[in-house]
Amino acid sequence: MAECFDRKRGARAVCRACTQSGNIERGAIGGAALGGLAGAVIGNNTGSGDAGQGAAIGAAIGAAGGAYAGLRARRALRRERQM
Repeated sequence: MAECFDRKRGARAVCRACTQSGNIERGAIGGAALGGLAGAVIGNNTGSGDAGQGAAIGAAIGAAGGAYAGLRARRALRRERQM
């Protein structure tokens, strides 16, 4: 029961951090979460069946992609404000 409570508390902390951070950070966190989930599923169903390794690789790639998308969003917002 305590383990479940700690996970919920950790998830809430991450969600709060997302609302108080910029586009790059939100993109990186979202990308890492989606990439980790996709990587775990793909890693479990292919090759050696190692979901942990697939999740780690997916999270790293997702974080990089999400940060790049957040950077582009921030640049677009700056251009809008300058006009």
